[in-house]
Amino acid sequence: MKDKFIGAILGFVVGDILGAPFEGMSQEEIRSAHGYIKGPVKADCYTDDTIMMSLVLDSIIELGKYDPRDVLRRYLENIDKIHGIGMTTYYALSNASISDIHKGGKVARDLGYGYGNGPLMRAPPIALYHFFNQNDEELVRDVMEETLLTHYTPTAVTATVMFSKFLISIGRGLSTEDSYLEALDLINLIPEEFIDYEIPKVFEESLNRNIESLEQREVRGYIKNTIRISIMASYEEDFAGTLLTLVNFGGDADTNCAIAGAVLGIKLGVSEIPEEWLEYASLRDDLRKKVEKLYELACSKKPS
Repeated sequence: MKDKFIGAILGFVVGDILGAPFEGMSQEEIRSAHGYIKGPVKADCYTDDTIMMSLVLDSIIELGKYDPRDVLRRYLENIDKIHGIGMTTYYALSNASISDIHKGGKVARDLGYGYGNGPLMRAPPIALYHFFNQNDEELVRDVMEETLLTHYTPTAVTATVMFSKFLISIGRGLSTEDSYLEALDLINLIPEEFIDYEIPKVFEESLNRNIESLEQREVRGYIKNTIRISIMASYEEDFAGTLLTLVNFGGDADTNCAIAGAVLGIKLGVSEIPEEWLEYASLRDDLRKKVEKLYELACSKKPS
């Protein structure tokens, strides 16, 4: 199981590195400028996705739990290093307050933001921390708190909670359909004011679809789109082939590939990630050690 934990995090990072150079490009622009992308092209060109995910991971393993105030503090201390953030996260962190951790998210919401995929990219360490925990209320609590730091909307909360449980279930070996049903059960644990009943429909509409069926509008950086991609990726068995198909669509390529990489990494294990791709991430050995600590923490939450 440790192999799957490491696969989820390193799969995320190599996906980010693969997609980053092509973020914002259309499928046609990629074809015109690069032909067909056949693998990572630049080492360590990870984005805010990897940086913010890593800050969540660091906080959990250092404190032995998830603490939203500590995570927010880390975001603010590293704000100059977090490049490429979306507008929601930008406005949220620009108006953030350690004493009122929801202030920034509310400001972004009031400006009309809160529908991007930022919370999904920060969720994997929290999902892994609760992997063996049978108390789903604790998973929902922690994922909600992380989401609300920046994205104070029912859409973001519902999507990120369901994605987190979906990721866990895929890692446990469940089918895509059964993983969706387990994620759907968590709706009842979300406060009514933060439920978006359209999100389960997004999951359902994505069942039995593969990455090749994506349309250009579905690779833009909205949380509903990235949920679709996570579902489609869960059917696949080829880590590299799936991510190459995905990156050649362009759009929000870094986050799309990072999330797909996490899903495939936890499903297939780190051994299925091409070694030559891992060499593009100089932080891979450091991350392995951190994930091993996260695994130990997760094991401590197993029911006795």
